[in-house]
Amino acid sequence: MLLCGGLAGAGVLVGLAGLYWHLDSRDAADEVSTDRFSGRAWTPAHQDLVERADRSKTLATGAYIAGGAFVIGAALTFIFTAPKTTTEVIKTGTTVTPVRDGAMVTRMWSF
Repeated sequence: MLLCGGLAGAGVLVGLAGLYWHLDSRDAADEVSTDRFSGRAWTPAHQDLVERADRSKTLATGAYIAGGAFVIGAALTFIFTAPKTTTEVIKTGTTVTPVRDGAMVTRMWSF
């Protein structure tokens, strides 16, 4: 159970790192993109933003894949290491014991 929790926790943490890089990539891409002609020249700062957006996109994709793999691994570990179900066999029996003026009937069971 501890292994499953560790894998799931790692998946969530790596997924959150992927979310950070995803948002960073989007912010960098939004800073450099425009919907209309601005008349500004392309500068090395713009190129740095494009490279940062691309790098963050790549890291986000890898983190999402790794986080998903950790979560799937946790689910599979939980499924495959679950304890086996057991079947209890209950044995029953009835005894009749003679006593003075009649008999005594007793019902027994064991498991």
